[in-house]
Amino acid sequence: MDKPVIRPLTEDDIRDFYGKNFPHHTRGWAVDHNGKLACIVGVSITPSLILAWSDVKPDVVASKRLVWETAKQLMIKLKDLNYPVIYAVAEHHITGAPAFLKRLGWTHIESSARGELFKWQS
Repeated sequence: MDKPVIRPLTEDDIRDFYGKNFPHHTRGWAVDHNGKLACIVGVSITPSLILAWSDVKPDVVASKRLVWETAKQLMIKLKDLNYPVIYAVAEHHITGAPAFLKRLGWTHIESSARGELFKWQS
């Protein structure tokens, strides 16, 4: 198994995952694994907040160690952006997402119809 390669996120990476670009200014990283795009992570700056998001290809999720090690590396990059407060939503349909965010150092704020709202402060 090849070691994941973390690189700057491009518009092409976003289109590969979602079929469209984001309407907000976005900064982030792509993770290539075994020569393929495996994960994208970023922050989007909206008029009211800075929102962190991520998406992982289903075949990568099976490797929990790979996901965890990569997430720790990406948290360092996220902290280096020096945004004072970043929010994230752990959607209800993603089992284990709230516990995963807590383990990475995010603070749970409240529950909402979309999912559990978390905050990370530098």
